[in-house]
Amino acid sequence: MTHEKQKGLVKCWTDERVGITLLAEVNLQWSAVPRGQKWFDQVKSFTDQGHFSSVSYYKHQEFPTPSAHQWGGCSATLLNKVARRAKSRGKDETGLGRFSWIKIRGRDIRQQESQTDGPPAGPLDLVVVSAYRPNKEGTNAGSVWNYQRNYWLSKGVTMDPRDKLTLDLVDLIKQWKAEGCEILLGLDANEDVSYNSPSSFRQEMRSEGLTEAILRRHQGPYPATTQSRTTDTPIDGIFVTDSVRVTAGGYLDFQQYFKSDHRGLWIDIDLEATLGAPAVTSPSFQPRR
Repeated sequence: MTHEKQKGLVKCWTDERVGITLLAEVNLQWSAVPRGQKWFDQVKSFTDQGHFSSVSYYKHQEFPTPSAHQWGGCSATLLNKVARRAKSRGKDETGLGRFSWIKIRGRDIRQQESQTDGPPAGPLDLVVVSAYRPNKEGTNAGSVWNYQRNYWLSKGVTMDPRDKLTLDLVDLIKQWKAEGCEILLGLDANEDVSYNSPSSFRQEMRSEGLTEAILRRHQGPYPATTQSRTTDTPIDGIFVTDSVRVTAGGYLDFQQYFKSDHRGLWIDIDLEATLGAPAVTSPSFQPRR
């Protein structure tokens, strides 16, 4: 990540008072980044109360480029006070760098024996997920779609990598919901997230109880979220389950904080209402500083 982009991120986090940041297409092979310049080191320079991150990138590249550049990858990060609520984290176990997630600790529900309805007993946690869904098939052998395609073919899986990511996200969502979790998914879908066809990503998420938080609050037409699109097509989205208390949401201007062909998406959520618990004063782990 360039120094200019790092400065832009820090300014964004400060100006917008960001507590949760989800980045897609980070474009770095973090194992090739020099010590002292890795993601955790860069975030440390901003936070004064700690941070908690999950970083995912493509781990099957045999020879790193001198610049450590690599297409794709994701990160999820909790900053300052929100980091105190961190419970666990995970990432794409295939090593393809398709998604990262963090579980934020909520209220522990102890259901009484006489109670037959209401939420299941157990933790009321929030899982925040960052994901990158690759562009459609192309001729570039080094594209994210192609290296994911080659990986899956080596495993005997012929499904399109875009569909495979959607399927794997759906499986995780089902698992988290069965555990009683709420979900917030931010991603570059590389598809019109306002599209309503039965096979669209938006409908796949809706069938699992997630709606796009910004589109739900605003009437169309919607702006393009990437400058490479010639039409007003939002291909990035933030999908949430119904109990995530979204109070506002929208889009930043292009290159508002640093050079990028994507807009930044933002939402405000009432975290205490979503988690059913007041702010944590004694974290369950020691935040990185």
